[in-house]
Amino acid sequence: MKIKQERGWFPAGDEMLRAFNILSDGAFRLYFYVCLHASRTSATYVSSQALLAKSVHRSKGSTGKYIEEMRAAGVLDVNRARNQHEESAMKICERFWPYVYSDGADLPTEQVTFLQGISQLLHERACVKSRFSNADNDYAIELYARGISLLQIERAVHLACFRKYSSLLSQTTKDLIVSFLYFQDVIDEVTDPEQPIHGQTDEWYGRNLRLRMLQVEQQWIAQHSKGLHLT
Repeated sequence: MKIKQERGWFPAGDEMLRAFNILSDGAFRLYFYVCLHASRTSATYVSSQALLAKSVHRSKGSTGKYIEEMRAAGVLDVNRARNQHEESAMKICERFWPYVYSDGADLPTEQVTFLQGISQLLHERACVKSRFSNADNDYAIELYARGISLLQIERAVHLACFRKYSSLLSQTTKDLIVSFLYFQDVIDEVTDPEQPIHGQTDEWYGRNLRLRMLQVEQQWIAQHSKGLHLT
């Protein structure tokens, strides 16, 4: 028997049945969602409680209770954020994870902070409607291993979003950014010493690029909001 597509496929075996037998319906729904989106190599998914609640169509309060239920049952390890709007790192425990843990699957604090920082960068931009997939997580971990800094990623996000807003305003596209992998080429552009943009100063990024990006972002938000109001 052949599956329709390999992308996004997740094995539902004894581990999932074990979770099904001990979790409430709501907690199992959340467990299943995290499994589908967690990094296959680290069993880790980074998201805010508020975003998770929206993704699984449950209230923020209920989602918090489900996370605690999973943690108490030994299904989930979680590095809780200070509030429901900041990103937490959630890791499916080994007895409930069908893949073999890779070496270094227990993410160090610095790497968790790195993943949370990327998630926050994406969350701040109006043109990004991203849910961190397992492919996004794996790419972020790859960037961390390569020594790419959050500052470099921030610059790439600002540059890519500036270009996206420009396209949205000129109506050459209507598509928003839905994946962290979208930024891959721009991250390579920003970090490549042979690219002209690599030689730009911190002042250029901090004062010019970010300012211009924020200006076109506000223009698009105003235009988009007006269009929604008219409809």
